[in-house]
Amino acid sequence: LALENQPWWVVLLASYTIGTLLSYQLIIIAHEGTHELVFKSQFGNRIMNMLGHMPNWWGPFGNFWWSEHRWHHSVVVDKALRYGPQNVNFLRKAFFTLIFIHIINFTIFVTSLIQVPIYVISTLLHFLGLRKNPNCFLYIPPYDRFPICASGWMVINFIITNIYHASLFYFGGWNPIIYQTFSSGFCNGLHPIGMRQVQEHYLLAKKQPTTSVYPPFSWLYLHIGHHVEHHDFAKIPWNRLPELRRIAPDFYDNLKYYNSYMEVLVYFFTNDGIPIDIFLEN
Repeated sequence: LALENQPWWVVLLASYTIGTLLSYQLIIIAHEGTHELVFKSQFGNRIMNMLGHMPNWWGPFGNFWWSEHRWHHSVVVDKALRYGPQNVNFLRKAFFTLIFIHIINFTIFVTSLIQVPIYVISTLLHFLGLRKNPNCFLYIPPYDRFPICASGWMVINFIITNIYHASLFYFGGWNPIIYQTFSSGFCNGLHPIGMRQVQEHYLLAKKQPTTSVYPPFSWLYLHIGHHVEHHDFAKIPWNRLPELRRIAPDFYDNLKYYNSYMEVLVYFFTNDGIPIDIFLEN
């Protein structure tokens, strides 16, 4: 709300600096909830997942990610083309890292405006005995990949997210909305911290589907850079991942890794990496 009457450049500067880090930390907290590492109950973890994602997304992303991210852990390389092929030129990479998350954000918001009312109405009709099936599901992106997302949790997530953003707009106008939207975009895109998407999913070495980064002040990023370790043991919480690497150096120190997020950014824009088709062939 402190940004309510600030010029646009102050809003963008705040987004690129402190906003990016805070958005990043919220996403990692939501991530811990998704793996049920915050509370003992699944209910508490689902709420944490939604609340952590709420400032970063216009739609019910937390509910979607609860299913999508768990599936991702069984595949790992499914996001290797997130910013397009690794051998595209500098400008295309910069363009995709700027817009990719905003496209996802807008898509989930628009499709949820269609999906949620249809789900609620069909459920009510079933309850009244006017419909045989309990709910109606439209196979539209991104829900077409994960129909399990159509549930009461989707409705709850939709309601609390929209109440939050409506309240933010009511008390602060457009600037807080713009600040949070761009903070989310930067922490998932064209920013050193946003390069975690590249560090985690772009391929550096054959037979190594993901890569870790061990930056200075790793605790500030909640140690999520320990991505190989996390995929090996998804039920180990963030604060114990460095200990896992320490006690098992033979498994991690010989792998490819980065020393900072800035190194990831430079590598991404100056190297082609390994095309996913070549990686899968080997």
